[in-house]
Amino acid sequence: MRAMMNRLWLACALGVLAGCVDGSPGEPGTGCTVRANDDGSRTVVCADGTSVTLRDGADGQDGADAEVRGCEAVDTGDGTLTIDCGEGRVFVVSQAGAGAPRTPHVLHGDYMIFNSLDAEALQGVTEITGSLGVPAAGLSTLALPALTAIGGRLTVSGQRDLTTLRLPALVAVGELLLSSNARLEALDLRSLTTVDRQLLVLSNPQLPACVVEALVQQVSAGEAVANSQNREGCTCEVVAGLTEATCP
Repeated sequence: MRAMMNRLWLACALGVLAGCVDGSPGEPGTGCTVRANDDGSRTVVCADGTSVTLRDGADGQDGADAEVRGCEAVDTGDGTLTIDCGEGRVFVVSQAGAGAPRTPHVLHGDYMIFNSLDAEALQGVTEITGSLGVPAAGLSTLALPALTAIGGRLTVSGQRDLTTLRLPALVAVGELLLSSNARLEALDLRSLTTVDRQLLVLSNPQLPACVVEALVQQVSAGEAVANSQNREGCTCEVVAGLTEATCP
């Protein structure tokens, strides 16, 4: 009985091996050609007589325009004002109660002015502990009459539309950079006396160099001072505490 089973197993094994032998090569395949049609479609025709016509899909729907958002101020009821400018930019500013003596409104951290709403949110703020940047497009005048101190850098650079910068109460800033502002012509920093690090006013073609020189003379700067490539040929005089220029 065992011998018979062995013979059967051997026969099955030989049968499996016989099935693994490579077969003969098949017939060569046939190619296809692509023909462009007058209506913009394309037809694929194969040698075996089959064909298919392909057409472009319809254009998708345009996406919605991105929302441009300014800042929103919310009175929290505990003597502070929360300013939410989106993208994680949230600031808390202290405020005086109705009828109470005026107290400093301090903004802790950095702040960026992207539009007029951002500038409006700073009205009444007396101190920014971080830096203040002004990348706003289309803003012709920036006036922050209550601001007295900026702990970090004040940067106004590359502005095409800004003509007037007024910070008449600003006394101290960590660093000041005014550069490459194409139309900036009026500058009011009459109270500024302290710049901890660099004071750089460069490449402002409409800003009188004599106004910048007067600023340099009134400020005590800790490091480099630069007044370069600003408008030459103007004469300046002090009127009511502000240096004003007359240009040809």
